[in-house]
Amino acid sequence: MPIRAEAGLLTNSARPAHRGRLAQDDSFLEVPMLDFETFTASLAYSALGILVFIVAFVLVDLLTPGKLWQEIIEKRNNAVAILAGAVALAIGLIVAAAIHG
Repeated sequence: MPIRAEAGLLTNSARPAHRGRLAQDDSFLEVPMLDFETFTASLAYSALGILVFIVAFVLVDLLTPGKLWQEIIEKRNNAVAILAGAVALAIGLIVAAAIHG
């Protein structure tokens, strides 16, 4: 396929065969609908993931010396805020990987 420069941009000079029209086979437009079973399973796994995340974060808060939120809000300790954010991301990744399989 020849490539040419137009107004400083490289473009492909060949035109697609359908010239902007939809192809005769519209099967790519068919999207499977979300059934009730999949929807309820997604809600259950989401609720379970959020619950596990909260329990794990509270456990980390109890295991660290001092109170995390007091350090972050009242004392404006940036290091503790970064630690809490990193822990939250790590717990979220672990929960997502466990749910995804």
